[in-house]
Amino acid sequence: MNSRLLLFAGSLLLLSALGGALLNLYGLPESELNADTASLSEFKRLSNDWQAVLSQLPQFVPPKKTESVVTKAEPRQPKISDGLLVAIVADKPRSAVVIVSEQNDGQPMQLAEGDSWLEPWEIDRIETDFVVWHNSQTDEQYTQTLFPQGNESDKVQE
Repeated sequence: MNSRLLLFAGSLLLLSALGGALLNLYGLPESELNADTASLSEFKRLSNDWQAVLSQLPQFVPPKKTESVVTKAEPRQPKISDGLLVAIVADKPRSAVVIVSEQNDGQPMQLAEGDSWLEPWEIDRIETDFVVWHNSQTDEQYTQTLFPQGNESDKVQE
């Protein structure tokens, strides 16, 4: 008896759910039946390409491609101040270690008194913490310190 009662209650529940769905579908007025399709077509009409919308905003405008004009820079003449004094060898004979980025691929060069990496400059004398360069054409002297203390440490003197 219990199984019959359970079967009857289950079928009644199924029929009521099916009947409610049918009443809900066919019981709507005609204007509400087309509301779903109208909203879908309205959605398609209103949907925009998001990239097109964003590209109209100034912060999302892709940069304009300009033709880059490559101009050859004239080679700059090296100056004596382009060399970087990195070490002084205190043994006899004294020598200075200089790095010039434009020459020798930035490798250090060991120079003794009288040597040069830039004509007409040559090393006049090597002291404990500075080197004095001498220009043989203009008779100028340039003092290059091992530990520069600012803009005034390396000086050209006439």
